[in-house]
Amino acid sequence: MQDYKIEWCLTLLDKYSTIIFEKQLNTLTKTQMLFMIHLKHRPGIHQDQLAIMFKTNRSTVTRAIDQLIDKGYVLKKVDQDNRKANVLLLTESGDKAYIEIMEAVDHYVEILTKGMSEEEKLLSMKLLSHMAGNVCEYLGDTHLSRLIRGE
Repeated sequence: MQDYKIEWCLTLLDKYSTIIFEKQLNTLTKTQMLFMIHLKHRPGIHQDQLAIMFKTNRSTVTRAIDQLIDKGYVLKKVDQDNRKANVLLLTESGDKAYIEIMEAVDHYVEILTKGMSEEEKLLSMKLLSHMAGNVCEYLGDTHLSRLIRGE
């Protein structure tokens, strides 16, 4: 019989990260937060590309982006190369919120790594990256798998 401790820990980390992030960033959901981080690093991305990258349906992305637009964090503009598509950009308010998001991420990492040596932190990151890479590879995303693993 297999020990389900890893699955239980991962589930707990996911659930509690949602609670911590939404408590600290009380105006954003974890999904909105993840989209904003991605928009900061890939300004001008199409909404459909977000759905593909996050392996979610377009309606979930549309709903989250529309909420971010309503909050004044995201701007949707017509793509100059493809007039049928829209590109997404963070607004000035979105850039400020991004700073708060990254502070929340840093705080969560501090909680996760409390009491760990630098060597243990590096080993944890290496192991988690390997596991995430395995999942990406299993789901057919070899590009992301290599990116996560630093290959």
